[in-house]
Amino acid sequence: PDGSRVIFPTGNTPLKMYQVLRNRDDGHGCFQVYQLDEYVGSTEYRDYLKRELPSRYSLHCIDGKATDLEEECARHDRACQQVDLCILGIGKNGHIGFNEPPSNEASPTRVVQLDPSTVEANQTPHTHAITLGIRTILTSKKIVVMAHRNKHAVLQEVYAGRTPAACLAHHPHVELVVESPP
Repeated sequence: PDGSRVIFPTGNTPLKMYQVLRNRDDGHGCFQVYQLDEYVGSTEYRDYLKRELPSRYSLHCIDGKATDLEEECARHDRACQQVDLCILGIGKNGHIGFNEPPSNEASPTRVVQLDPSTVEANQTPHTHAITLGIRTILTSKKIVVMAHRNKHAVLQEVYAGRTPAACLAHHPHVELVVESPP
């Protein structure tokens, strides 16, 4: 419904969803959108969300260029408590947001050092990011995890409980949307 509070991810996985949202011209679905993560010293993901989401959405961003990153993490964490819906992608190493292994369900919103595999996969020069913590993600009323078919191997690791995304198994309302193999 209008006014719903939603956390949206960035990356390639949600691009088709964003296209559908932009093409809806019924005027409904004016969401309060919260950013999942951002590179330190950057506005790249904020700019991505501004570009991909309909302009009628109200965007609440992480300030990756804040002078006090600890306070910025605390501010954004407070804003993201108990959102209506959190949509996540999943990294090749099982991270959600930038909660890199060995993050767990107690992981707070914080500045993290990115795993070299994440830096390579994202083709970015950034080595640090602010990420919404798993602890805060788990306060969401509903969580949807989206994955392309190239993530089947990491999903096996999730099911075995060996990745940060495995923490989502403790949430009562999680839905996994996976593209089927060809």
